Amino acid sequence: MYKVIYPKNSKVLRRKKQILIWKTIGIIVFVVVIVGAVSFLANSKYITIQNVNIQGNVVVGMKEIADIVEKENGGSFLAIFPKKNILLYPKSSIKKDILTAYPRVESVTIGLSGLTNLNITIKEREPFALWCRTPEEITATVSSETEGTLLVSKSKTEKAIVEKTKSVAVSKAEKASISKTPKPLSVKDDCYFLDKTGRIFAKAPDVPSGAYVVYFGDIKDINPVDKDFMAGGRFVVINSLIAKFAERKLIIEKMIVTDDGDQEFYIENNGKIILSGRQDEQKVIEKLDTVSDLFSTTTGTSSSMKKIESVDLRYANKVFYK
Repeated sequence: MYKVIYPKNSKVLRRKKQILIWKTIGIIVFVVVIVGAVSFLANSKYITIQNVNIQGNVVVGMKEIADIVEKENGGSFLAIFPKKNILLYPKSSIKKDILTAYPRVESVTIGLSGLTNLNITIKEREPFALWCRTPEEITATVSSETEGTLLVSKSKTEKAIVEKTKSVAVSKAEKASISKTPKPLSVKDDCYFLDKTGRIFAKAPDVPSGAYVVYFGDIKDINPVDKDFMAGGRFVVINSLIAKFAERKLIIEKMIVTDDGDQEFYIENNGKIILSGRQDEQKVIEKLDTVSDLFSTTTGTSSSMKKIESVDLRYANKVFYK
């Protein structure tokens, strides 16, 4: 039995084609209307950022921050939805750009007040200490009773005349007296501010001597801004030690990190304390207290070393001095 094939009805096909076209047009018009309506509402002044309130900045200019916000909020997504819409504004990008442009800024808090006000709170880093590129040259003289020789220290710019005798344990205190007169510290042009975490954040102007503890070494970058001095939390530990030194009236004027990682703390009146890279803070203080008789109070607030030039606390269960 043969299958009968009926001829196609061209009118029916045309009709179906027309219906499909009209449906497509209808869908396109519907989408355009919806997108247009949403775009119109998204651009409404009632739900877009109209005002930017900036607070907390002291050194960083308000205009500079406002310019970053304006740049990030300018334009639109897909050429339809404005970036300044309260649901779409690039909060993370604004924060990142401010922190990148201004290392002095420690944190940025961004939020909305109402539907049209953007609030930006800036927290700037506060100067805690100074980092200088080149250590000051320290000279020392030897008393006429002590034979001496010139030695070059690990820091290329530092020289000291030290007693020509080897260091001995604390139990064998040496009797020779060494007189040392450090060169007064002067802050040079190539110095920068550090915050309490050790982050270098800005070039320092001329600062009176003694206003801050001055740190040297560790960083080799041509531009040290936005770098961490003694990274990994070590800077915080070092400053805790300096505070404990101060409790014992040993006021630290400056600290040098040598090329091999040792730390040399220079006392305001006279002498220095030497530590290795990562010593336990409590053990350092305990060892220092065992040699407290090496220090003498010279003023009402600070002490100096008597008869010696330095105390070396780098070695376990031993204290050496010169």
